[in-house]
Amino acid sequence: MTMEEIGPQETSRTKRRWFHFWKWSHFQWSLILLALAGGLGIALSEYQAEHATTQGGYDLLKIIGSLCEAALIAAVIGLVVDPYLKKHLIGELGPEYFWVTKARSIPRNIREKVEELASRAEYLRRVTWTVNFSWCDQAHCDMQQHLKVDIHTDANGYSTNPDGYTFKPYLWIEPADEHHESRHMSLEFLIPTLDRQVRVGEGKLHEIVSSDDPVQEWLRVAMEQLNHQAPVVPQNQTFVVRRDSALYPTGNLLPFRIRYITQVHKFVLTGEALERLQITFHHATGQEKVCEERQESIQETAPEITFPGQVTVISWRVLPVLQPVDAARPSGVTSTTPTAPPSGSTEPPP
Repeated sequence: MTMEEIGPQETSRTKRRWFHFWKWSHFQWSLILLALAGGLGIALSEYQAEHATTQGGYDLLKIIGSLCEAALIAAVIGLVVDPYLKKHLIGELGPEYFWVTKARSIPRNIREKVEELASRAEYLRRVTWTVNFSWCDQAHCDMQQHLKVDIHTDANGYSTNPDGYTFKPYLWIEPADEHHESRHMSLEFLIPTLDRQVRVGEGKLHEIVSSDDPVQEWLRVAMEQLNHQAPVVPQNQTFVVRRDSALYPTGNLLPFRIRYITQVHKFVLTGEALERLQITFHHATGQEKVCEERQESIQETAPEITFPGQVTVISWRVLPVLQPVDAARPSGVTSTTPTAPPSGSTEPPP
């Protein structure tokens, strides 16, 4: 199977002129012949019925005329009405949803997943990850230098679901190193136009995550703050989600996963430890971006729309400390040389 068979068909979106009759399909020509035959049959049956000499012959000609009328009506509907209705339907639902009906050889499970994705009625217009890199307290790190990553997520979404969209947070968190515990610090959900807001702090979030059914526990907490109303975003309404998390990564990378179709996916990197890190972005599209070394802040935007389940990974490499050379160097000449950290640990941050 070629990519042309899987992707949206270009010819299905090409506008055809009605007067380009040499491009008409065999089906259209068949309908035209049917309409001509029906019209001719009506005329001949009416003429013969007027000159019929017996009642049986007259009745038979009337029946034939009725069948020709039905054929003519069907041909007119097929040529004029049916294309208009299909065009209107495609305009309402979107032409990209119909590619699965054309690629008939696609496995059923793939069709179902595509239809499920196409039927989603909520999306994020923009999500911004503000990632702050810092060095954790050395007294609690066994004299080894470990990174602390504080993440603030700010997402702006939109619901087009006629029944409303019920917000249910995804509360998984990256495991921490042996000296610390990664945790969610706060979660805020609001519908600005309706003045509905839910705020949950660190303690309550820990209770929600530790419960047997975190989703139901979240809904219970949300309904308490919303006067027994569920956290449902009505149709054509905007919703905002903000979350703060503190992570102590065990390796040198962090995955950033999105559960929504997202139009703009932005990253802002800051922090005292950033100047000691060589940052690389690994986007879901397969593109990689290696950032320049020793920057105070970095901004990056995903190159394309992000779909549910896709992941952008941020990885890093710790750079050696830059230390000034011996003070005996001549006046006016300054230089620094990198000093690599000892094996198994790194020197304290400058």
